[in-house]
Amino acid sequence: MNIIFIPNYRWLAVRLETIGNMIIFFAALFAVIGRDNVSGGDVGLSLSYALMITQTLNWMVRMTSEVETNIVAVERIKEYTELKTVKLEYDFFIICFYWAKQNITYTRFL
Repeated sequence: MNIIFIPNYRWLAVRLETIGNMIIFFAALFAVIGRDNVSGGDVGLSLSYALMITQTLNWMVRMTSEVETNIVAVERIKEYTELKTVKLEYDFFIICFYWAKQNITYTRFL
């Protein structure tokens, strides 16, 4: 992994966790404000869902990044299949003869 990308990942993680913590804070705050009208089970359910929001945000960002990477790979394959082939002007044996004449060795022919 390139060292340049590590601060970017940390920046995103801090922002996502801040958003998640704000959602948890406001869920708890609204539970305290409405303690007379809301049952304890509803408060517990809302807080447990609020606690899962940070994980869900991180998962969504990771999946979006993976989808984007896969789409780039598909675009590259599509672009490579549409490339025009270039016709070789020289025959393989003529190239080998030229190399032999110039004392150029190439050991891997296949």
